Amino acid sequence: MSLSVAALKPFVSKHRVFVETGTNKGDGVQCALDAGFQTIVSIEFYPKTFELCCNRFKGNPKVTLLQNDSAIGLKTAIANLSEPALFWLDAHFMSGMETDKPSCTPCPVLAELAAIGEHPIKTHTILVDDVRIFREGIALWNGIKLDSIVAAVMKINPEYVVRYINGYAPNDILVAEAKNA
Repeated sequence: MSLSVAALKPFVSKHRVFVETGTNKGDGVQCALDAGFQTIVSIEFYPKTFELCCNRFKGNPKVTLLQNDSAIGLKTAIANLSEPALFWLDAHFMSGMETDKPSCTPCPVLAELAAIGEHPIKTHTILVDDVRIFREGIALWNGIKLDSIVAAVMKINPEYVVRYINGYAPNDILVAEAKNA
């Protein structure tokens, strides 16, 4: 988890909606709440961490939590989205996590980007975590490399401006924004 309130603050003036893949323990949801997002949707695959987050954010009307493989569930989760959103893509297999359904997509980032690309709005802002890992690619995450991610982003909107900001490590978060955003 390398998301922070400080990293999110610049995006709140442009977006009311925050969509996250890979809820984990809910720290990204909390950062989005603390930054001032009005609507938060987060998708988590693992049942135990999903339940933990349901308890953590119980009763908060700004937060919608979904339990699914984001490679499958993101398209449905954003189907009714009627304004540009900020996407935080951080879903991936976590070594050592127990699950009742071991057939999850190990690293669904390319499927997530395809789902965003199918959405009619082409000016979402997209943040992709773990660039340090995608620079090299690892077998655990299907060997996906950064150039494939950038190509998928540009397929959504060839006018996107791609830059990198600090996260867990320097320049560890890819930011794709529409020009003049």
